[in-house]
Amino acid sequence: MTKRDLIRGNSTTNTSASSDVSDKDLTSKASKQCSNQSKENEGKMLQSIPDSALFPTCVLGIYTCYFAYGYLQEEIIAVSQISAGVPLFMQYLTALLISLGVKIFLSSSNDTKFKLVRYKELRIGFINNCSMFGSNYALKYVDYPTQALFKSSKILPVMGLGLIRRTYSYPLYKYICAGVITLGLVVFNIAKLGSKVNSMAINTTGLLLLFFSLFFDGLVATQTDKDKNKGEKSTPFDLMFANNLCGIISSSLVILSTYFSTGEFILNEITFSNLDELLLIALAGTIGQIIIYITINRFDCFILSIVNTSRKFFSILFSIVYFSHPISFLHWVGITLVIGSISADVFLSHREKKQRALKKVK
Repeated sequence: MTKRDLIRGNSTTNTSASSDVSDKDLTSKASKQCSNQSKENEGKMLQSIPDSALFPTCVLGIYTCYFAYGYLQEEIIAVSQISAGVPLFMQYLTALLISLGVKIFLSSSNDTKFKLVRYKELRIGFINNCSMFGSNYALKYVDYPTQALFKSSKILPVMGLGLIRRTYSYPLYKYICAGVITLGLVVFNIAKLGSKVNSMAINTTGLLLLFFSLFFDGLVATQTDKDKNKGEKSTPFDLMFANNLCGIISSSLVILSTYFSTGEFILNEITFSNLDELLLIALAGTIGQIIIYITINRFDCFILSIVNTSRKFFSILFSIVYFSHPISFLHWVGITLVIGSISADVFLSHREKKQRALKKVK
């Protein structure tokens, strides 16, 4: 490794504070150089944005896009009773075309060899689509607040599978927060069972689909971070293209199977009256995907799970008020436990990072 290479390695973020150049240091720097090379494909403009500015921008973008996405999703799927495969198909198609166009543009502008898709990206795409399948089809059996609260507990499978696959290790407070989240979910669903105000909200099939979705949420997060730790980092648009390629294939299979089993072609459900909402779902989902993949690429999946959890709370509140979902005191206790524990986790994580930074300075 040349002196120039070492200098480039030292310019990356989160480099070791140690001045001793050991074999471990050289391995770490080589891995970070691989990450830098993949980052070049993000475009010079994105690279020039510091983390302190990019992170709040990504958070705001995720909140905005998925707030709109959640509203339109419930309006179309739960209220209008349109098949879940229709908006999914349109979202996948839109995102696939946009990500393909960006990949071609970046490849030509950076004079790099164009690669359509790689196995590791398809693997992540397949796992992520399993999660999306579970959460979207669950809306046929449970109401949106139930779906949103379950998806808010994404930290649980991320932690569980992270320990099993040895991707992460956690301090005690994270286990406590995870336990409180679990308690909040139990309280929320006991309230549903006790009130019996809405039989759709306690459907067993819907709950099983949500557990199915959460398992794959944990799997995609740990696999993504494992690939990054190995230096196998992909650009946001590589991951986005692979995800939507898997999505367009899976949703097409669902549409065809529905046609052959029932004789109904569900794309016929697209009409002039709902076309604008379907296009908005596709656009909101596509822009949201771009921001999420940028966040994963620049930061990590655990941070993203915290961001997604907090924005779910506001989606739940809006859904309860706008769509007049019945809510009781126990429901609010469950929601407060979930969101409160997430807020505590964010605060304690920030304090822990500050303490580590002070120790390095000393």
